[in-house]
Amino acid sequence: MVLINSETHQAMVTRQRIKTNAKRGGLLAGIGGLIVIGFPMLVSTGMNSPVGFQIKEGNVITSAWLDVPLPIYNAIYVWNIENPAEFRRGAKAKLREMGPYVYKQHRWKEVISWGRNQESVKFWALSSWEFNEERTVGTQKDKITMINLPVYAMAAVVRGLVEKLPLSFAIAPVAFGAVNVLFMTHGEGLLKEMTVADLVEGYPFRILDTIDVLTKPLTWFGIKLPDTGMPQNKFGLLHVKNFTKGGPYEVYTGQQGTKFLKFISYQDK
Repeated sequence: MVLINSETHQAMVTRQRIKTNAKRGGLLAGIGGLIVIGFPMLVSTGMNSPVGFQIKEGNVITSAWLDVPLPIYNAIYVWNIENPAEFRRGAKAKLREMGPYVYKQHRWKEVISWGRNQESVKFWALSSWEFNEERTVGTQKDKITMINLPVYAMAAVVRGLVEKLPLSFAIAPVAFGAVNVLFMTHGEGLLKEMTVADLVEGYPFRILDTIDVLTKPLTWFGIKLPDTGMPQNKFGLLHVKNFTKGGPYEVYTGQQGTKFLKFISYQDK
């Protein structure tokens, strides 16, 4: 027999209410979105209009498609390492969940070109994020200690490159020794203390600046190093995504008998 005390029962009821309210909220948001997007069109074209849903310059559907009218919130939770000194010596990490740190996302599109008779449209997809203080538990200035992700990524890349070389067993100690020197001289290590804003919006990984300088002569011979995926040599959860263009995409518009928003190509492929 399993006994449930009043506190446990209350917690279960609370969780159930949260799930129920979340489902209701999602349903209402979906209905609201359909009303915002679809109702003006139905009023202007009529229920039995042969036009239907179409992407067409100047209509309501296109306006809502180009600039999503519904608010989108992204909640970010982080795990802070509470015992960094002991963890460095091999102890098990003591973790504390922090957050949510909420960012409001704005999505929009930029039209590149229209196809013949506006049967298709090619566009860029863009997003931006803005910190929402009201929905956040904590502040962007909260201090956190986390695994130094760029260091781990760099070590993994170096290991992968070395393993592909002839006599890798002999080269590995030299290569890893050089990488360790880079880490030490730039103050990088297993863990990193930072603010939430640093983690989300980006912080500089200075080692890459040094590598850029050291490897610049290689570019004279047409040799390019692998892309790090960190523009401006910065790492952040939203650093790459914020205001970055995705695509280009191409879809059908629903005009001239084509299927509404049917995918045609991505990056012209």
